[in-house]
Amino acid sequence: MKVVTLSTNDIIGGAARCAQRHHEALRRAGVDHRMLVSWRRSDDPHIHAAPPFTQAMHLAPRVEFLHRITIERNRAPGADTWFTFPFTDCGAEGLTIVREADIIEVQWSSGLVSLDGLDALFALGKPVVLTLHDQWFLTGGCHYSGRCDGYTRDCANCPQLGEDPVGVPATVLALRKEFGEHRKGTVIATSRWIHDMAKASPVFAGWRHEHLPSALDLNVYRVRPRDEARREVNLSDDAWNVLFVADRFAEKRKGFDDLVAAARAIGPVRGKPVRFVAMGQPVELDPALAERVRFLGVQHDQTTIAAIYAACDAMLIPSHEDNLPNTMLEALATGTPVVAYRVGGVPDMVHEGSTGALVDRGDTAGLARALTTLLESGATEAWRANCRAIAEREISYDVHARRCLTLFDDLLRQPREKVAARKTFDERLYNAAIQLAIARTSLKPGMSEAARRGASMARIELQQLFSQRQARGWNWS
Repeated sequence: MKVVTLSTNDIIGGAARCAQRHHEALRRAGVDHRMLVSWRRSDDPHIHAAPPFTQAMHLAPRVEFLHRITIERNRAPGADTWFTFPFTDCGAEGLTIVREADIIEVQWSSGLVSLDGLDALFALGKPVVLTLHDQWFLTGGCHYSGRCDGYTRDCANCPQLGEDPVGVPATVLALRKEFGEHRKGTVIATSRWIHDMAKASPVFAGWRHEHLPSALDLNVYRVRPRDEARREVNLSDDAWNVLFVADRFAEKRKGFDDLVAAARAIGPVRGKPVRFVAMGQPVELDPALAERVRFLGVQHDQTTIAAIYAACDAMLIPSHEDNLPNTMLEALATGTPVVAYRVGGVPDMVHEGSTGALVDRGDTAGLARALTTLLESGATEAWRANCRAIAEREISYDVHARRCLTLFDDLLRQPREKVAARKTFDERLYNAAIQLAIARTSLKPGMSEAARRGASMARIELQQLFSQRQARGWNWS
C-alpha cells in the first residue's frame, strides 16, 4: 500500500509534528508512506519538498501581497492566532509520489493546497482523507474561532479582521461548502471535540467521519525516575517543578497570562516552593515572579524534550483553545499528570482523579487550587502509571498504525464512484481578496499623513502586481 500525506511543514509546529509522527508510525508498520511538504527541515529521505515550495511558503508576490494586506495588516485588536486564506497551491496532483499513491492524505496544509488543488486531488479518483488539527477547514480563515460561531452559518462580519467590506471569510466558507457538496471524502479528527464539530459542519455534510488521535513514539517519551531525569536536564530536587510549553507565549489563546495569575496564587506546598519550567521563547516577567520561572528556551532534540517532561512533577496547560495538544500527550506518556482548562480535546486524555485535573476556562484561581491539590496529594507519583497507560492505549505508534490500516483497507475496498469533473474555486476567492486589498489601500477621510502615505504606497504595489488584470479591464476606481 502506498500512502502520501500533504503537510505544510514536516517538523516545525504542532500539526506538522503530528503529521511526521503519523508518517513514522506507518513506515514502522511497513507502509510505503511519504510526505509532501512546502517547508522540509528533516533529513528523512521519505519526506519530499514540493518543487515550487522548496524554500518558501508563498513564492508568488501577488499572493504574499494579498496575505499581508488582507490579513497580516488587517487583524482586529486582540486577534493574534493563526488566520489564513487557502490562496496557494503546489500542484501536487501532477507529482509522481501523489499519482502513484493508493491513498492521499491532506493534513495541516495552509499555503500548500488550495481548493482548486484539493479538487484536483479528488479528480485523480483515489480515496482522499482530510485530517483536522484545528478548525481551519471548517471556517472562513481562522484556525481557532474564539467565542465566535459564525463558521456554523456564513462567517459574515468576521471579528478577527479589522476591515472586511467585501466579506472575504464569507466567500471562503461559501466556497468550502460548495466544495463539500461537490466532493465526498473522509474526515479524520484527532479529538472528539473537532470530530463533533466536523460532523455538524455543513462543509462536510455527507462525508465519512472518523476519530483517530495523534501518535507518539513511546520509546522516546517514556516514564523514568524523576531524579535521574532531573540530573540529565539540570533541574534540582529542592522544589516542585511544573512545566509549561508553547511555541509562542505571546499568543493569547495559549494562556500565558493565566499561567502568571495562577503562579502568583500558589505558595509553597508541603514545605517546598513551586518552580515553573517553561519551554519556548522567553518573555519578560515581573521580577517578583521571574525568580520562580526558569526558561529553557526552544528545544528541538526529542530525547531532551522527553527528559524535561519526565523530570517535572506536573504540567500546566492554560490554553483557552486547543485541539489535542502534543504537549499533553508528551507529558502523559512520560508519566507526568496534567492540570488544564476543560477545552477542546484536552478532556479526551486528562481524566479527573486519574491522569490530571480540569477546571473551567479562565478560572485561574481554580488552576492554582487544582495544581496545589495535585502536589499535596502525592498524585504526581500515584498517577504516573495511569498517565502512561492511557498513552499506551490511545496514542502508541502500533495502535495508531493499526487504526489507520483498518481505515485505509476499508477505503480501498469501497466501490469507486464516477469522478466528477473539476470545478474552479480559487479565482472567486482571489477576486474577493483583490477587492478587499483595493478597499484596504484606498484613501479615506480622516486618515493621518502616515496612513495616507502607507495606503498610497501599498496601492502602487497592488497596481504593479496586478497589471495584467488592469490590462484586461480591471476597475481600480
